[in-house]
Amino acid sequence: MLTKTPEGYFTLSIFAQIPHLVHAFSSRQFGSMNPRDPKGIERRKEFFSLLGVDNEAMTSMDQVHGTRVGKVRRKEVAKVLERTDGLYTAERGVYLAAITADCVPVIVLDRLNGYTGIAHAGWKGVYDGIVPLLVKQLQSEGSKIQSILVGLGPSIRLCCYTIDPESAERWKEKYPESWKVFLSEKDGQVHLSLQDAIMEQLKALGVGETQVDDSDFCTKDHNDEIYSYRAEGDKEYMSEFVTVIGMS
Repeated sequence: MLTKTPEGYFTLSIFAQIPHLVHAFSSRQFGSMNPRDPKGIERRKEFFSLLGVDNEAMTSMDQVHGTRVGKVRRKEVAKVLERTDGLYTAERGVYLAAITADCVPVIVLDRLNGYTGIAHAGWKGVYDGIVPLLVKQLQSEGSKIQSILVGLGPSIRLCCYTIDPESAERWKEKYPESWKVFLSEKDGQVHLSLQDAIMEQLKALGVGETQVDDSDFCTKDHNDEIYSYRAEGDKEYMSEFVTVIGMS
């Protein structure tokens, strides 16, 4: 469940209960966090400072809608990992960031070991399995599937996300056993739930529903509070919000 803090950013209820965990989704009041925006970098620094995080402890990604997942060690802190859409770390004091504006910002935590991860999951990333790949990377570090928590941040949802029939057929071909869970037709249009598709992928790994905290917050429906590409359309600098996670 998504909660708005007195400071004006969003958190997920299950993750907010974890000691020493920092996580947040910025809202419109903090401005666009797109690094290509002339003011984006400075806004990010100000937001990280509000969270009590030094910008020099933050690692982000050059997101390309792919499936590359990078491991962040202390020596990679404050870098931007090229052509990457997932990050994870086994170290405390290392913070991870992603920017989105309809794609699903996914955060992951091993509540026993304190490992954290983040993914930028657009339709291409979800289709190709970026989220299960991220979970598997944590498992490769020794995480047990039962100890993993997954958070699905603000993102466009089934109500507002339509795709063309050709794209729908691609999903059906790749996921013949589960596509009915996340594809539906209404008023002659095919709607896609990226969140339900992710849930199906996680279920196949053994992640239970109680281990997933879904924001249930549609970016397009709530464009007055958070950025949405589909609501706002093309701009010189696409407005995006930032998601942050890390253990202090």
